[in-house]
Amino acid sequence: KGQKKEAIALLEKGIAANRNSLPLISALTQVYLVEKQYDKAIALCEKRIAENPRDAFTYNLLGRVYLARKDFAPAEKAFNQAIALNPEWLTPHNSLAALYVLQGKPEGAITKFEEALKVDPDSAGTYLSLAMLYEQTGRYEQAMAVYERALARNDKFWPAANNLAFLLSEHASSPENLDRALKLVQQAQAPGVRGLDLLG
Repeated sequence: KGQKKEAIALLEKGIAANRNSLPLISALTQVYLVEKQYDKAIALCEKRIAENPRDAFTYNLLGRVYLARKDFAPAEKAFNQAIALNPEWLTPHNSLAALYVLQGKPEGAITKFEEALKVDPDSAGTYLSLAMLYEQTGRYEQAMAVYERALARNDKFWPAANNLAFLLSEHASSPENLDRALKLVQQAQAPGVRGLDLLG
């Protein structure tokens, strides 16, 4: 209804009563962003992080605030911290890719991720960041190739299996690829494969 002041007051009251509620923190941050109250949004996220330093969700939220303010360096730092805390959660990888695209320097980021994989070819988070960057720049074949590389290292890496299945069905659809996509989805949903309870 456009009653943003009332929304902010209600959400602030809710957080005062339940300061660990991530949905409330996220909702209040979104309203702050709409109102361009960036400092309040940052303070809210930083307070949560100070109390919960391993909270990947709020690091990603903080990065989105900095990104909205076009404050790219701290945004990148926050997204990378979210990834470090929860490498298989897809959202901060998408956020990081969007940051590089917005800055107009996806190629430099691609080079950085490829170099990182030479050093650590088992880095799940790096595969996801690289593939997401290819996806956001419309290079779906390259993205699929990265997911294939990730699965060659770990065939139980469900985020890669899930995303590859989607790309096969959307951008490389053939009877053979659709059959493979179905198998990949079944693999991603197999009991015990999803070892993390992810946010977002």
